[in-house]
Amino acid sequence: MEEDEDDLYAPEEDVVQPKEESNDPAAESEAMDEDEEDEDSDIEIVTEQKDSEKPEPPSKNLRTETQRAVPVKSETPQPLRRAAPSPLPRIDAPVKSTPTPPQRSGASYPAVKTSTIDVDAKPMHEPSGKPITEVDIDADLGEADKPWRLPGADQTDFFNYGFDEFTWASYCLKQENLRKEAKEQKKQLEEMQNMFGGSGTSSSTAAPMPGLGDMPPDMQQAMQSMIASGVDPNQMDFGMFMQMMNPGQQGMGGQGYGQQGQNQQQQQQQQMGGYGFESPSISSEESCPDSYNGFNCLPEISHFWGQYSPFFPVPSEIPNVLPDGCNVTFVQILSRHGSRDPTFLKTLTYASLVERIKTNAHTFPTAYSFLKDFNYTLGSDQLTHFGQKELHYSGRKFYHRYEALAASSIPFVRAGGQERVVQSAMSFTQGFHMAKLEDTPNDDSDNYPYPILEIREDPESNNTLHHSLCNAFEEDDLGSDAQQVWLDIFAPPITDRVNRDLSGVNLTSMDTVHLMDLCPFHTVATESGSLSPFCSLFTELEWQQYDYFQSLGKYYGYANGNHLGPTQGVGFANELIARMTKSPVQDHTSVNQTLDSSNATFPLSSEVVLYADFSHDNDMTSIFAALGLYNSTKPLNKTAMHGPGDTNGYSASWTVPFSARAYFEKMQCNEYNEEMVRVLVNDRVIPLTNCGADALGRCTLPKFVDSLSFAREGGKWDSCFR
Repeated sequence: MEEDEDDLYAPEEDVVQPKEESNDPAAESEAMDEDEEDEDSDIEIVTEQKDSEKPEPPSKNLRTETQRAVPVKSETPQPLRRAAPSPLPRIDAPVKSTPTPPQRSGASYPAVKTSTIDVDAKPMHEPSGKPITEVDIDADLGEADKPWRLPGADQTDFFNYGFDEFTWASYCLKQENLRKEAKEQKKQLEEMQNMFGGSGTSSSTAAPMPGLGDMPPDMQQAMQSMIASGVDPNQMDFGMFMQMMNPGQQGMGGQGYGQQGQNQQQQQQQQMGGYGFESPSISSEESCPDSYNGFNCLPEISHFWGQYSPFFPVPSEIPNVLPDGCNVTFVQILSRHGSRDPTFLKTLTYASLVERIKTNAHTFPTAYSFLKDFNYTLGSDQLTHFGQKELHYSGRKFYHRYEALAASSIPFVRAGGQERVVQSAMSFTQGFHMAKLEDTPNDDSDNYPYPILEIREDPESNNTLHHSLCNAFEEDDLGSDAQQVWLDIFAPPITDRVNRDLSGVNLTSMDTVHLMDLCPFHTVATESGSLSPFCSLFTELEWQQYDYFQSLGKYYGYANGNHLGPTQGVGFANELIARMTKSPVQDHTSVNQTLDSSNATFPLSSEVVLYADFSHDNDMTSIFAALGLYNSTKPLNKTAMHGPGDTNGYSASWTVPFSARAYFEKMQCNEYNEEMVRVLVNDRVIPLTNCGADALGRCTLPKFVDSLSFAREGGKWDSCFR
């Protein structure tokens, strides 16, 4: 600094006379001691200097040296100038000693708490009034509030820990999924508590609990004791849950649909000589074919299980092969998850039903003999091994069908947030990948595993693959009302027959439906889809009536029979338009604007030609309705049965079986200047009558888009909130 430099030198006229030399060593030593006690400003450096010379500026090294006053002797005394005070000696920071490494590992010491972070806190975004992880960047933040999108903007100025706008959105989705799972578990526990007595008391005199009919009192008491002790049944494997409720029984299936339960089930069938009974419908030697091309084991029965049927190719009046002179340029597959275990409450209902039959039946005639020692081994909600194979085969089939596109590209994949849906998407991509490796084994560009965008399914989230936002729709129960009408007609004769066969059981009509449900669920719980002995308890006609019962539930619950059914599929219909036309999504219904406005989470570039979305049967039913695929189907009769031949191909088993899939194709054909659109549902070509389909069921892309005016105009979305 300039001021410091000025202070380095004293004025020249200040002359200091040299001190007289002392010959007394003691005196000299004393003088030196006094000098050492003086401040640094009093230390003098005595040097010889010519009168004509001015002192040179001190070297910078002087600042780094520790100075000490040393008297310099001269034989000839000469006038000396007062030396400039030296720079203050540098005081080095004390050297930190390296601590001796501890002799014990850190694991032997207690944890050190220094953080004050509240892990349960939910930081709020004040302008929107929402928790920070629920802020919709596009809806809640204006364009002027997104400086990170400006050219040259440093993302780290706005996002911490390596996040950017896309990964932050994905992180928020993941957090919401975790919260949703916790909420669902809490809800299920509350339902369990309500179902089994609410307070969880262990009174042995508790009245029968609502929801499960006449569950044996000992099972009710076991459930009440379990809840009272703080055990959450939702956190348990279902086999363990049933073992606790029936401690005297063995082999309830340790892993739900896992290997132990399946092995027990197969052993039961082997011990019973195939299916354990003689039946005119099912042969004990019946061998089910491989499911690559669908489930065709006894189709006169297995193709009439409604939405619980495994996938099978539906007969098509129009050839479903690629027409001559055409090349496919785009494909969107919309798929249901694969075969699964019953839902949690349903699996409790089925287990209770089996126990009631075993407890109350006086005799077990030949067809029912397997029930005497039958152990319920089904889990809940999870994809079965059979279901995983269904989706694996679906991925392989998709690759081979569209090999011209698939050989050089991979699908962009989305899945609803439930575990079985995500697992289905993974199995599909695995099958696709394996087929691709077999076709091009040296292709290193595949980058497997493929990314899967999971979209949460909680009630507050926009998701075109899962309904939940339309309040008026969620509150009605038109599907169940329609089913009840038909149930009162077809079920009583079946129920009377079963009650005669199993005297003492006294089943209700709904019990009969649940007993029929066990046929498909017990079948798909086996590795190969071996037909369950439950299937032969009913005739072919009764299975057709059962299938119609399920079809009524879908049609009046989620399709054209419900005035807001098609509305639930509008968002996906508008996304399909955007993908086919490579233009931004235009929608104000269930579309997630944050995801669909990003090329990372909703790509629309010309390079992306394959899309794969995974959802549920109810949502697919609404999407088909929004697209008008079954507009030619007349309202289903609630009092008289009509098969798919009478309903223009509509039934639950033909539209949304397990592993159902719809292909939306765009193709360029020599005979047309414009691109053509064709739709297949479970291998059946759906004639696009709304847009003037040709003989092959196709129409031009512009006409197809025009025919979707219901979706483009909002699909009665405003009615959801009146």
